[in-house]
Parts: sequence; C-alpha cells; structure tokens
Amino acid sequence: MMTMTQRPRNLILTFAFSAMLLVGMYIYFYQFSTLPTETNDLTLNLISLVAPLSSAIFATMVYLTFDPADKPRQVWKFMTIFIWIWTIAEFIWTITLMRTGDVPLPSLADAFWLSGFIFLTVALRKQYQIVTQKIVAMWQIHAIWAGVFALSLLVTVAAGAELNVGNYLEYFYAVADFAAGIVAIRIFIAFRGGLMSRPWIGLFILGLSDALYAWLIASDMYATSAEIGDPISMLADTSYMAAYLVLGIGFFATYLTIKHGPGNFVETTQA
Repeated sequence: MMTMTQRPRNLILTFAFSAMLLVGMYIYFYQFSTLPTETNDLTLNLISLVAPLSSAIFATMVYLTFDPADKPRQVWKFMTIFIWIWTIAEFIWTITLMRTGDVPLPSLADAFWLSGFIFLTVALRKQYQIVTQKIVAMWQIHAIWAGVFALSLLVTVAAGAELNVGNYLEYFYAVADFAAGIVAIRIFIAFRGGLMSRPWIGLFILGLSDALYAWLIASDMYATSAEIGDPISMLADTSYMAAYLVLGIGFFATYLTIKHGPGNFVETTQA
C-alpha cells in the first residue's frame, strides 16, 4: 500500500519517466518518422512546447506555495516571471516558424527572451544573497552585464561574423546563457546539494544547453548539420528541449519538498 511518504517521490519519478518518454518521442519524430513533412514538423513543434510550458507551470506552483512574508517568495516571483516570458518567446518563435517557415533575427520572440534576462538576473541576485548571506551591489550586476555585452562583441568579431544585430544576438545568447549557468551552479554549490538546490542545477543545465544551441546556430554548424542529415542538429534541438524538462523536474521537486517536507524524498514507509 502506498503511504503519504511515498507519494511525492513517486510523483517525481512519474514526471521524470514522462519527460524521458517525451524526449524519446521527439527523437523518433525528428529522425525516424515517416509522416508527411508538415505533419511531422507540427508534431515536433507541439512536443517541444510542452517542456517550457511545464517548467512555467511548476514554477508558478512553487511561487504560490510561499506566504507573502517568506523571503523565497520574492525569488520565485521573479523566477516565475522569467520562465513565463521565455515560454511566451518559445510559443511566438514556434508559431512564426510554422506560419512563415523561417524566423527573422531579431524577431518579436527575441524581445521576450531579452527581457526575460532582466527578471532572471533579479531572481539570481536575490537567491544568491539569501543562500550566501552576502550583499551583491548593483554596480557588480552592471559590471557582469557589461562584461557579457563586451565578450559577446569580442566573440562575434573573433568568429569572423558580419557585425549586425542578428549575428550579435546569436553570440550574446551563448555568452549570457553561459554566464547565467555559472551563477546558477554557484547557488547550487551554496545549497550544498540539498533538495532545494535542484532548480538551480536545472537552470545551469538549461544555460549550458541554450549556450551550445546558440553557438551551433551562430557558427552555421546547425544549418550545415540539418542539410546533410547528421545528428548534430537533432542533438542540439533535443538537448535544448530536455534542458527545459530537467528544469521542470527541479521546480516540481521543489514544490513537493515545500508541500510535504524533505523527509518524504529520503525514506519511505511500508504498510
């Protein structure tokens, strides 16, 4: 008989299994499906949107769990806004691709992705200050972002790409996502691997995956791979979607930890 202490863990395992199944379906339709191209592309796009949407829903659940006076509520307010903004960007990008067959750079989706970084920065700053008990001054935030902008320009020039907004954005995403991932892993380490650290390792994975994806597109390796049919483009797209699912698992685990207590993930009771 399943007890209350077993249910949270089983819910996590169920969602993790569902996520793996979703990734498997994505790979199948990407590489092996015999459906007509339009139908297959529609299926892939719909599957890919489940990942960010689930992350946004679970982040909202975490935010609503805290009382207004709880310090983590402020962190999760900005984290939830961030992930919803990026989810909207994913929907805009996908709908534009389905309607026109191509997405210009920049596009409306980029406005959402870029604005999302603002809320992510606030969330990271607040969480870092809570977990480390160290104040992060605004000048430090400005200095980090100045470094990201400068490094993005340097990488764009070093890559030999034409200096325009589109090319700069591609490399900016790679640098900014990597920087966010580094901060997230620093927060993860500060949590000392506890259950509440799971969203931050998920964010680290999303940052690395997004950085790799942006770099492959900016360097034209993605387009070349798609043309010749080698697995690089498939791995890039799959890892990008899977990273959102890992983030969603982290959010869901955090929600269950808050609702049921960490002990429910450590041991179970037979009855």
